[in-house]
Amino acid sequence: ADKDVLEVEKFYQNIGGEFWVIERQGKILGTSAYYPIERGNKAVEIRKMYLLPEIRCQGLGKFLLKELEKRIAERKFQEIWIETATVLQEAVKLYESNGYQLTTGVETKRCDRIYKKVLDMKVVD
Repeated sequence: ADKDVLEVEKFYQNIGGEFWVIERQGKILGTSAYYPIERGNKAVEIRKMYLLPEIRCQGLGKFLLKELEKRIAERKFQEIWIETATVLQEAVKLYESNGYQLTTGVETKRCDRIYKKVLDMKVVD
């Protein structure tokens, strides 16, 4: 497992982020997390956006993404950045269909795409 998953407090909670676990009947079905980043304007990066293959294509990814966006906006962040890889077709489709714009500046070696979305702050006021 990645180090940040093993040390959630250090890599997420202690720096103003959150790590969500989606579970049903004690079984972990997915995760998602975010934390503040320096790039952008009052920005966060979404990380660890993952659902088990058997529960994909049921609208849960979109639901989870929208819930994350609401929470991030409530906390007065203005931009969301997400890194992914072209081979993760479902992720690419999810982000592009939900208003994320392809941009530049990939920082993670295993990723080759980065998306950015500016939040509509009127939604939470």
